[in-house]
Amino acid sequence: MKAFCRALAAGVLCSQIYIPNNASVLTRTAGSPSVDWSLLDEYQFRITRDEFENRVNEIFSRDGAFWQYCRIDEEKLIIYRDASRVVPAWVLYFSPNVQSLTERTRWLPTTGTDAMPLRGLVVCLDPGHIGGEWARTEQRWFRIGDDPPIVEWELNLITSLHIQRLLQELGATVVWTKTEPQPVTPERPDTLRGIALLGLWRFASGPELSHRANNGGLDALREMLILESERVFYRFFEISARAEIVRNLNPHITIAVHYNAAPWGDPDHPRLVNTNHLVLFVHGSYMAEELKLEDHRFHLVRKTLANDTKIERGLAEEIGRQYARIWPQWRPANYGAPSWAMPLPESPYVYARNLLASRVFEGPVVFVEGPLMNAHDTYPRLLAGDYDGEREINGKMFRSIHREYAEAVVAAIAAFFTRGSLPDAPLPVVGDENQ
Repeated sequence: MKAFCRALAAGVLCSQIYIPNNASVLTRTAGSPSVDWSLLDEYQFRITRDEFENRVNEIFSRDGAFWQYCRIDEEKLIIYRDASRVVPAWVLYFSPNVQSLTERTRWLPTTGTDAMPLRGLVVCLDPGHIGGEWARTEQRWFRIGDDPPIVEWELNLITSLHIQRLLQELGATVVWTKTEPQPVTPERPDTLRGIALLGLWRFASGPELSHRANNGGLDALREMLILESERVFYRFFEISARAEIVRNLNPHITIAVHYNAAPWGDPDHPRLVNTNHLVLFVHGSYMAEELKLEDHRFHLVRKTLANDTKIERGLAEEIGRQYARIWPQWRPANYGAPSWAMPLPESPYVYARNLLASRVFEGPVVFVEGPLMNAHDTYPRLLAGDYDGEREINGKMFRSIHREYAEAVVAAIAAFFTRGSLPDAPLPVVGDENQ
């Protein structure tokens, strides 16, 4: 039946097939089978075996799945094309010295003054999602009754603009991946039908395609392809285009600004939830299934060698402290320890997660997630928009939620990058954790 569905889809849609010249994407997770390992040659003889193993095991591949694709001894690490460990992809030679040489001391600015403590620091702001006409496609748009719609991109941009203002007041330089509600990639879903179809053929299950064909025929398969084309567009090509911008900007740190959401059910009748929580993501926690893809293994090694994790974890911990200070009513998220996210010991707010942006952006990246957009206690504050001072909302006085959010992030950046290290005292858990 799967072969039949493939032939059926191809027969109906072959006239729409187009593969961009720069695309080697054939997976549903947007992994690329083409990897240039020589880009990591600058790290030869710059890290000890013990340090490399410790970093991988601590945050990137705690279950050890990465080592299925390697052979390691005191002098070198051989990484293979696949788990058969027959065809080598790259060899990393370890430093014979006891001291690792890959510490990123250049990330800490040294030119600050009392008046401008963050002078010399370059911060890239990445307001999450595309917005505009694409907000519904991304499923980052909802509306309750006749209220104005809530569009996450707009919230992210407003908050990011306040972050920029506060950072510049402290002397930092702020750069952006985007400031308009338009994609930065030139591709569109219609130009990605070929990529989407190849991905469906390779990764969609036989029963899934059979069910679609038997119950909806060609129209159902066409809808499936359209949805996959949209997903590839905004989850991979848009993020990959932003990664190129970050690479050219070469910031010291990238802050990906988001607001969170709980599942809101029927898109035509979204619901508000009674709970609320806060979470921060740093890069890590590769799943065994993801590591079957060579580009995921490449980025795991790249992030390990670059030692971006040291900055990401330290700054995320400090943002967690500021969350606890400014928003004590909202608890840290409690995801437990699913395969896709790993709680980190330094803060109940911080999880390691293998997100595409944090994987392909060069340099340290911290994903900051604001409170749930569709929570009962957040929603009316978002409807109130951005404003000076305080405003009465449901009988209580509140400041702009966007400004509070920005102040928490900037206070953390200032504390971390001027102190250079964090105190050993653990961050207190605020109340009972909840999902």
